[in-house]
Amino acid sequence: MEGVSQEAIAIAGHLKLAKLIVLYDDNGISIDGKTSLSDSVDQLMRFRSAGWRSLRIDGHDPQAILKALKAARRADKPTLIACRTTIGFGLPTKAGTSKAHGEAPGAAEIAGARAALNWPYEPFVVPDEILAAWRAAGARGKGKRARWRRTLAALPAEAARRVRATRPRRRAGRPRRGGRRLQAPARRRRSGHGDPQVGEAALKMLAPAVPELITGSADLTGPTTPRCRRPSRSPRRHVRPLRSLGHPRARHGGGLQRHGVARRFHSVGLELPGVHRLCASVAALAR
Repeated sequence: MEGVSQEAIAIAGHLKLAKLIVLYDDNGISIDGKTSLSDSVDQLMRFRSAGWRSLRIDGHDPQAILKALKAARRADKPTLIACRTTIGFGLPTKAGTSKAHGEAPGAAEIAGARAALNWPYEPFVVPDEILAAWRAAGARGKGKRARWRRTLAALPAEAARRVRATRPRRRAGRPRRGGRRLQAPARRRRSGHGDPQVGEAALKMLAPAVPELITGSADLTGPTTPRCRRPSRSPRRHVRPLRSLGHPRARHGGGLQRHGVARRFHSVGLELPGVHRLCASVAALAR
């Protein structure tokens, strides 16, 4: 998982996906103790080398967080905000230690934290002034949301679906038609060939219904290449799995994340003897 996340970071920086903002809880603690026991990587420099903006702030300072977020929204590249914090902040004896990472604090520690943080309220009680402030913050966007909903309602159905990044409705008869299209590569699979071709046939079947779909399989570019409406806009993968590409693109906006599609087809093509079962998988993903 760590390798995939670093590949996603690299492609996000390369494509300058400026809408991506990562708040990193930089508390310096792992379950075994200080992170310095096993890691000496400068994470800010690591992200900068991948084409990101990166900065470190006091993670307990709300104004510093707000200032950093405002700057990140104006940036022309993704941003990492490393928030330096104390894990278990307020706990009398466990704050800043690995005990706050993996152990229940216990009644005495909770009581001490309540006193240290001046929090006299019972569990699950939200003070009226905090509730009022949150409701006021939510109300500020009411007009903008109403305008957005009107704009979205005025869009053609297919355009609105893509804006919402939802899957199209399954069309009647698709599994049957898809089955015929997948039979030929499946026959080749039985003879020891054509595994990627099963994935290619499945992707070709899905592409007309989901033109914004970006997917692929492991490091195979040829038959499982990214599918885009305009081939000239297909992103280059180098040797990155498409999961690494799909995730940041979907988070940034403008893509429908289905990072497991082709890999799933490839493994299904290897393991399942009945092509009708593969067709059922395709149809399920297309719903």
